[in-house]
Parts: sequence; structure tokens; C-alpha cells
Amino acid sequence: MTRSNQNGWTELTRDNYERDFADRHLLDEALANQAETQPQAIALTDAVGGVSYTWQEFEQTTTAIAAKLIDLGFEKGDVFASYLPMQAEQALLAYSCLKIGALYLVLNPQTDLQMLADAVAELTVKACAIEGDLPSREPDFADNLKAACPALETLICFGTADPPAGCIAGESFIEDARIFAKAEYEKGMDSDVLNRFTMRGMEIDEDDPAVAQLVTRTEKKPTLHTLSHRSISYSNMLIGAIGLEDAACIIANLPAYDLGLLGQLASAVFWGKRTLLMRSFDAKQTLDAVAGNEGVALIGKPEQFQAIWALDTYADCDRATLTAAVCLGSEPATHFTDRLTYMAPAAGCRSDLPILS
Repeated sequence: MTRSNQNGWTELTRDNYERDFADRHLLDEALANQAETQPQAIALTDAVGGVSYTWQEFEQTTTAIAAKLIDLGFEKGDVFASYLPMQAEQALLAYSCLKIGALYLVLNPQTDLQMLADAVAELTVKACAIEGDLPSREPDFADNLKAACPALETLICFGTADPPAGCIAGESFIEDARIFAKAEYEKGMDSDVLNRFTMRGMEIDEDDPAVAQLVTRTEKKPTLHTLSHRSISYSNMLIGAIGLEDAACIIANLPAYDLGLLGQLASAVFWGKRTLLMRSFDAKQTLDAVAGNEGVALIGKPEQFQAIWALDTYADCDRATLTAAVCLGSEPATHFTDRLTYMAPAAGCRSDLPILS
């Protein structure tokens, strides 16, 4: 891999992807590789919840949850839906689904449930994760969700130790999954669940859908927009060509129902960088996170960078820790790219991501 004389980015091509990164085409394999090479390094930090996971803990916990999902009857192609913000549990659930070929669907809490029902009519939505205060804000939400998704069997409620009727407390679900997986591992070859888990992993193809979101266009019903393992991991490789090799931490701060957020997380996993989960985008909190962490990379959309630049405190903020700023989306104007370059030592714009679908 060589440096481009024009912009200082590492030149990475499709040939590099096929030859040098073949062990990272599947998103869950990229996680397994990091857990093997740097098990005790921090992989995830939830900026709001304060919890952190090492790569080993990330890998082991997602494997445990994946085993539990198989025990709950998940088949390849079944859907796990999520209304969660980007917190540690969102990352754990997403990568658990990736390990068994389940489709992880991120949802906007404002989405009309009838629209959801229309969009997933041909799919099997078997489980859903929600925030603890959602049922209190919408008392009939659980019943309406089950009506929209008739195959729904498991509703997991995070952020409360006292979930409403019909829901499982999220923290209990994860701890029970750990206990369940430990018991299954003790059975060894006699564990039907672990045998199915192994077989399921062998069945996953890099072109299989991995994650999805609902996309609503004017006067049309929402459609399901999916991205494959290959699409995401190829984009991760190209994003990494713009200065990520010098970063220690990637901030994940897009809306939870935007697939770009899982893309931020996947970029960190692909390149073995710590992910700082912000739960939602806040310009000031993002700038504070830049100043408070070493070797930060920002991967965002034009409107996010513009909001940061508009802050009164931006000019005086110490950005010495910001190693890379990568803007995704449509090709911005020259003055935008100039300001982005001024923001960080390594900066760039990509208007061609994701490359594959």
C-alpha cells in the first residue's frame, strides 16, 4: 500500500480488499480478529453509561448473546429490530446478530407502526429491543408492535430493572445469555446450540444482508434498505485510507436509526480502534470528546461538521488530539473541504460510500 502524492491518503483498491483484507470481509470475523490480536485493549466506551468493553469482552458477550438467540429460535435471515440509541447494548446486539446471519434492523421511534408492518411484511421479526421509558410514553406500544410484527416473540427493555409486562429486562437478558452460553460450552460437543452456532457461522456469505433501516421517500411507503457485510467492510477499508491509521478512537454519534452509525462502529472494529459511543449527536459534546480523548477520528456528515464549526467555543478548542476528520456524503464545496482540512492534520471527503450494496 502506497501514499498518494496528491492528497496524502493511503491508496487502497479493490485488489487490496480482496488480497490484504480477506479476513475482514465478514463484520463478525473482523471483531474476532481484534479479540485475538489485542484482547485486553478497550474496544467500546459508552460515553453516557460509562461502561467499557475490551475486545475480548466484546467478542465473548456477543457470542453468548448469539447462542441465546439461536436457543430462542433465530434462523438465518430472521430480523432483530432495535429502537435503542447507540449505546453499548446496541453494539452488542448488532454484532450478535451478525454472528448468526440474522438481519439487524435499526428503527426510528417516530416511525408509524403500520408503516413498519408494511415494510417488514415479508420478513420474520422475532425480537426487538426498546428503551425503558418508551412503554411509559406510549402505554400501548408493546401491543401495537406485536400486532405490526406477528412473529415477534421477545421484547427486551433496556434502562429499567422493572420492565413492563411482556418485556425482559435488558441487563438480565445479557447476563442470562452469559450464564446460558457458559453452560452450553461445558457440554462441549454435546451442545446442540453450539453445534448450530458453528454451522450458522459457516453458512454466512459476505454478500448476505447484515443491517437494515427503513427509508421513507415522498408519498411512498417506507422500504427496507439493507447493507451487506461486503458493502460495509469495503467502505470501512476505504474510510481507513484517510488517516485512521494514526487514530486511537473513533466517535460514533450519528442518529441510532441511521445505518451510518453502525458504519462508524464497523470502521472502528475493522481497523481495531476504540469506539466512543455518544448515543446521539450533540455538537458541544462531540467537541468536548475530541478535547478529552487522545488520537480522535471524526467520521460524519456535512451537517454535523457545520454544527461543530458554528459553536462559539470551536475556535478556542484544543484540537491537537484530532488526528482525522472524514466527511461522508455528497461532494461538498471547496470552502467546506478547506475548512475540514484546517480542522485536522488528516482530513478528507468521500462521496462514493458505501461502494457496494
